[in-house]
Amino acid sequence: MIQKNSALFFMLVLCGPVLFADPPDILLPGALDFPLSLTAFSPEPLAEESLAEEPLVNTPITQGKPQWVKDLRRAEIVAFGSFPFTMFFTATFTDLYRCASHGWDRRYAPWPFKSAGAVSMDTGELRMMFTVAISSSLVISLVDYLIVRYKRSRTVIY
Repeated sequence: MIQKNSALFFMLVLCGPVLFADPPDILLPGALDFPLSLTAFSPEPLAEESLAEEPLVNTPITQGKPQWVKDLRRAEIVAFGSFPFTMFFTATFTDLYRCASHGWDRRYAPWPFKSAGAVSMDTGELRMMFTVAISSSLVISLVDYLIVRYKRSRTVIY
């Protein structure tokens, strides 16, 4: 159940900006210019003169999009970017906890000190480790969003 909910959540995070992109009545052409980093292909220009009129070099992906789409894109980048770090620290602290709870037995030693006969984690521990890592990444993304929102509200426009 947790796996289905987390998969649904990440699909919503990945596809949400595409589905609710501006303009909503033209889904496919407007959708392909937003998640270029998530697709294996890039849209081809319709005509050669469109490249001469509007150069695509150094233009941000979110240019011309509403602010909530930009915020969602930033949250996605922060969440996926922080996941390897949260996974590393979660695995390290899980290994340390397992070793401490088993009386500092060498078979439960943390990653850099594991021996050939080390006891591997069971399925429940692996699920808990991934859940904590994903949750930590989402919390980091939420904290980043709150900090950016606070800074944005503090700026004075003259």
